[in-house]
Amino acid sequence: MESLHVAVAVFSLLSLGQTAPTTNCESLTQQIQISGRDQLLGRWNYIAESTDIRGSKELLEISRGTVWLNYVAANEENIMIGSMHLKTFGQCFSMTFNSTLESNTLTFDYPYSSTGFHLKTGCPDCRVVYSNITFGRSSYRAVQLLSRRMKVSAAELEEYKKQVECLNLPEAAILDPEQGFCPDPSVSKDSKSFDMTSFMGTSNMSMIDEIFQSGAAVKTFSEVFSQLSSTLTAPVTSCENMTQPIHHPERDKVLGRWNFVVFASAVPLILPISIWVDVKAITQDDKIITTQHPKMSDTCQRVDSNITLTNNTLSSELPLAYRASFLPTSCPDCILLHVSHTGRSSFRSLELISRRTVVKDHEMEEFKKLAECLNLGLVEIQDPST
Repeated sequence: MESLHVAVAVFSLLSLGQTAPTTNCESLTQQIQISGRDQLLGRWNYIAESTDIRGSKELLEISRGTVWLNYVAANEENIMIGSMHLKTFGQCFSMTFNSTLESNTLTFDYPYSSTGFHLKTGCPDCRVVYSNITFGRSSYRAVQLLSRRMKVSAAELEEYKKQVECLNLPEAAILDPEQGFCPDPSVSKDSKSFDMTSFMGTSNMSMIDEIFQSGAAVKTFSEVFSQLSSTLTAPVTSCENMTQPIHHPERDKVLGRWNFVVFASAVPLILPISIWVDVKAITQDDKIITTQHPKMSDTCQRVDSNITLTNNTLSSELPLAYRASFLPTSCPDCILLHVSHTGRSSFRSLELISRRTVVKDHEMEEFKKLAECLNLGLVEIQDPST
């Protein structure tokens, strides 16, 4: 799954320009100034891409892929949080990442290293970016055309194709908006989108690079997708599978805001009306800081904890002592934790947290089934309206 996402969508980021149409290579490859991140925020649709990654054009075309990207501002002035939404072979995938805009250059380091320079364009609501990409042991170049619209004019597309020629890159793959776009999973309750973020690790990128270098990318990734698509759409039903701990995601994947959606326990618990948590990294690779924001009655509180993430286990001693393991879930933007609380009273709980405040019905039913498997019969659903 991770291989296909990158193979089909090694789309870097954005570019900007609002000038008259240009025709010569000196003008077409001219870098432009970016006055600030605000002009990059919001939704952008991928129109076309050219890259010297071997087999990428063919793979994109046979997958009938469409891609859109959304940027929101982070707390830091020059940081943006990007979410990419890919439709390929009829399935929806998503990925989140942080981008830095500095000195007219847009960069990110995960899941691969990319540095993008914004190029001049005569399209008034388009962006063109020329990117240098590194993953595995290889470096590649790419140039993408993005627009606020889902389709640009023939003249605007021809200008982009000329830019591709000027940069000595292969013929571009043109995305077909008639294939439809995946909905935003954060606002569409009925959408099914698989979050690829936690699967895009360094080892996978090295494997992808080797496949591209072998010249068998189209065949290999098509077969991988077919197998993984069947696996992803199959529900997890047996207690043995559902209660088997899984490898925890890389630390960067658990950072940011999470909302507590539902709890289950074997004993009655006094729970807040609602609770969300902010997860931040600290210097040590295995350490994170969590700041919980529980609402009790009409009072909002704050609880800070230092947590160690080792051997697929979360552990903390203060203010509450516990150890938690990660369990499988079909929810694409959730983390499911089986928690053993120690200290004055020992008990177990099952906790589902999500980037969303409300999960879908089938995701909730899966949680309840797992609670039964673990003999945790008291289920408490959080109320996001409070």
